[in-house]
Amino acid sequence: MKKTIFSIVLYVLTYNISAQELPQITPVSPQAASLGKYGEIPVNLATGKINYSIPLYTIDVNGFQWPISLSYNYNGLVVEQDPPMTGLGWDLMATGRITRQVRGLPDERGGSKLYKQNYIIPYLEWDYSTSNYPENELASIYENIHTKAFDGQQDKYFINAGSLSGSYVYNVNDEIVFLNHRNYIVQNTANGIKVIDERGVTFLFEQKEYGAYTVYDDGEIDIPVSYLLTKIKLPNNQGEIDFEYHPTIAYVKKVYTETEVTGFGIGPTYDFGQDLRTIRNTPLKKIKFPNGEIRFDITTATDNQVKTSALNTVSVWNGNKKVLQYDLGYSNPNKKLKTLNSIERVSGIQRLSYYDFEYHSFPTYIDYRKQDFWGFYNGKGNVNLLNGNKEIDFSKTVMGALKKIYHPTKGTTEITYEQNTIESTAGNSNGSCSFSHNKSITGQLIGNIQGKDIDTIIQIPANQIVKVYAYAEVGNGSATNMFGAESNINIQTTGGACNYLNININEAVYGEEYFCNPEPGNTCPTIRRKVDNQTEYTDDGKIHIRGSVRAPQGKLARIHYTITFEDRPNEDKFVGGIRVARTKDCAEIGNCTTTNYEYVEEDGKSSGKLLGAPAIFKYNIIYEQAPPLYHGIKTYRSAHSMQNFTSYQGSPALYSRVETIKNDGSNGKIIQYFSAFKNGESAANPFIERESKDWKSGKLIKEEIFKKTGSTYTLQSITENTYDEFFPFGRFAQSSLKAYNFAVSRTRIRTGYIGPGFGGGYGTIEGDPTDYSELSVIDYPKAYKLTKTEHTEFHSSGNFTTNTFNEYDPQKLLLKEQRIIDSDGVSRISKTQYAHDLNNNTLIDQNKVAVPLRSRQYIKSGLNPELKLSEQNTVYGTKSGFYVPIKSQTSKGYNLLEDRIIYDSYTSKGRVREVSRKDGTKIYYVWGYNDMYPIAKIEGYTFFTSTQYSYINQAISASNNITNNTTENTLITKLTQLRNSFNSSTVQLTSYTYKPFIGLSSMTNPRGESIYYEYDGFNRLEYIKDDQGNILSKNEYNFKN
Repeated sequence: MKKTIFSIVLYVLTYNISAQELPQITPVSPQAASLGKYGEIPVNLATGKINYSIPLYTIDVNGFQWPISLSYNYNGLVVEQDPPMTGLGWDLMATGRITRQVRGLPDERGGSKLYKQNYIIPYLEWDYSTSNYPENELASIYENIHTKAFDGQQDKYFINAGSLSGSYVYNVNDEIVFLNHRNYIVQNTANGIKVIDERGVTFLFEQKEYGAYTVYDDGEIDIPVSYLLTKIKLPNNQGEIDFEYHPTIAYVKKVYTETEVTGFGIGPTYDFGQDLRTIRNTPLKKIKFPNGEIRFDITTATDNQVKTSALNTVSVWNGNKKVLQYDLGYSNPNKKLKTLNSIERVSGIQRLSYYDFEYHSFPTYIDYRKQDFWGFYNGKGNVNLLNGNKEIDFSKTVMGALKKIYHPTKGTTEITYEQNTIESTAGNSNGSCSFSHNKSITGQLIGNIQGKDIDTIIQIPANQIVKVYAYAEVGNGSATNMFGAESNINIQTTGGACNYLNININEAVYGEEYFCNPEPGNTCPTIRRKVDNQTEYTDDGKIHIRGSVRAPQGKLARIHYTITFEDRPNEDKFVGGIRVARTKDCAEIGNCTTTNYEYVEEDGKSSGKLLGAPAIFKYNIIYEQAPPLYHGIKTYRSAHSMQNFTSYQGSPALYSRVETIKNDGSNGKIIQYFSAFKNGESAANPFIERESKDWKSGKLIKEEIFKKTGSTYTLQSITENTYDEFFPFGRFAQSSLKAYNFAVSRTRIRTGYIGPGFGGGYGTIEGDPTDYSELSVIDYPKAYKLTKTEHTEFHSSGNFTTNTFNEYDPQKLLLKEQRIIDSDGVSRISKTQYAHDLNNNTLIDQNKVAVPLRSRQYIKSGLNPELKLSEQNTVYGTKSGFYVPIKSQTSKGYNLLEDRIIYDSYTSKGRVREVSRKDGTKIYYVWGYNDMYPIAKIEGYTFFTSTQYSYINQAISASNNITNNTTENTLITKLTQLRNSFNSSTVQLTSYTYKPFIGLSSMTNPRGESIYYEYDGFNRLEYIKDDQGNILSKNEYNFKN
């Protein structure tokens, strides 16, 4: 048994375990931190946001699309968050990453896995009963977890790559446990992580970003904290997309920690600490795809010892030919805090203003101590973090927010914000620690020869932090003799929370206490004052004020108080972050639409629900000494300068009801209802991440659409959605797929005589499990699926209602049956089967589990049985070396399935080359431009001659080598030769040419008639002409410059 020996006095004065009690902050790169905002909760009005997105380009590889865009998602100026390279609020949505959150110790910490298997899991699953589990062994488990000799938790991984998303952990059996159910396969590779989605697309994350983590006995170690997307591989060799990165940019990030210790055996101590964490940022450099690439050019700088980067240009290339370029302009690209001010489209020497932006002003540098309770900037003059003013200040939080958008077509959008609110928080939950002092009450009592007393209670909203300023004074400003004058004031509240105690002001001034010799040359004060200024807590909102003033003739006594607090109209409470209050969209001058967003319940109170709040790191440790018996408590209070990247990077509030009102209601209004569930709080030691409810929050529950006639709103339609919880492997400890998170803290330190030979015989008494507290959380897969939609439209002739019911496969949670019932009671039913339903093991092995294979349609009227209408079936097999669809079958009613289309062959890139129809006719697709586009479609042939095959190959070769108009004409010639080689009365050939990555350049029908597509310098379709040069259509673009 481990024993640490000290003398009792030395031990009590120096024992400090706070570092091991607090979760460790591991900063990640700015891009990873910013993408943390895009979690399970949709970015919609439920979070008080409007998701602005600017499309730049979409990569299309054989039907698989990878969009490149800039997305705006901003909820206020976070003090210690380094913005990404695209500026405040903007994220480049072009690559992907898996970001790791270390919980406890890094999972790869030596020995922890076996320790979990052999000790922690058996204990948590009650394999040991109380009778056969010795106390000292349980105490040993507690000590090992508490001191971090072994790890009791599982690291969490967040996937964010286009539509690929989710979070997961590894359990002790190395199984992947998705917290929000996914049908993905996740595998570790030699260089990173491989994920296969449910349609068989492979994503490789093999570019690592490292971060620093401190292991108390080994010091700081570097661990992977992000795995960047390096490759997307489509199934059946259909194509790849590769991602390359700039050299890693490394800089040191300071994470400040302040700790105060009060209580037994020690006076108040205040410790300022800082961890120097190395952050490594690896910006995207290039995306390569068949025949093209997108380049991302950046510049780097250093701002206040922080390495910054700015994305300057995004350009699209076809080989060595630049197709498209965007230039990005910033307020100051070399600053950490910067805004994206403009985007221009560039073609040669031409420039076209694409978007321009205006923002609320913002500081160029922020002191880490100037943050509110939620981590947003409040600009207060705090000298420390722990005891600083954590008040919300909207004027500071809104800094850096997007204010106005200038669209390409002269239009504008103006955005107005307001502070987030929630329904008033009862009790002492962490949310009640947030405050925004917006009202004050001042009073005073003045007495002269007639004494006066006060004994009153001022009522303010309960459960809040309140500031009270008070003084007592005597003197009238002229006479220096104050004998006989006296004043006293006592102000008290009850309760305490959020690291605050109750108000207790007690000041008294007596004139007799002050004597000043009024000799010549000696200046005597004419007023004596005692002041107190306290910011503390009230649980019942009662401010009890007592006081009295007395003064003889010609003298004066006074007491004064000012109570500053948070007034809560409609019992609403302010919380961190901002929301969109109003937008004004103008197509042109004088043609504007104003939209107001009201986040209220029907009774006018805030519909905001608190998702969760930052942890309040306050805990007690009991100290006991014997002999002589001595008992005391130390209180530890700590604060970090930043939170983990998963902690409320989005909004802490979720709104369950939002009204959208256009043009003051003249255009009607829409009321939307959203699901909102509160997450568990880290409210007590041990501090461990509680279960998140994000997986079922932010879903649209109901939508009502109103028309306004006069002053009355009339309901036009209502849509109600019902969601159900699904647990494909079971729930809680009964889940067959789960991971445990187990944390322990020490809550009592006992010292005493433990035998001779131990440095005086005194030391720490070990072996009692009651010296510790424990907490465990179980991770297991879950989902919140739409099971019913009821849509009703209201008309003067009657109401029409449609109900849609969804039924899911119990294991994969794929939609297997959808039933739509109209107002007449007629049901239309669709039933779908997948690979696991039909025992297609090859598709299951490829993880193409979400690809529908068989679909049946039925109709049902009233009590009549279901009547089958049709069936579609896709048969898979091996063709051209790939496991692909080989037949598409259909049937009507209860007839047998018939082959409708047979897929005869595929290209080496997995594209359909030849198909046969039910009537025996064939279609042949000629793929050119390096297998990127179809250049010919041939119908009605029976076979090809060697000459025709030669023409096909010549046309393919010509398309692969197009560099200019001359070489495109060569392709057209080859396609004409191919067309002329067939009998046009029986064979139809349609041919196509392209401007790669831009669009179609010509199409020639079987009669040889051509249509040509012409584009302007910015690759926008300008003219469509026939083969005589006649203009068939013309597009004009009304851009703002």
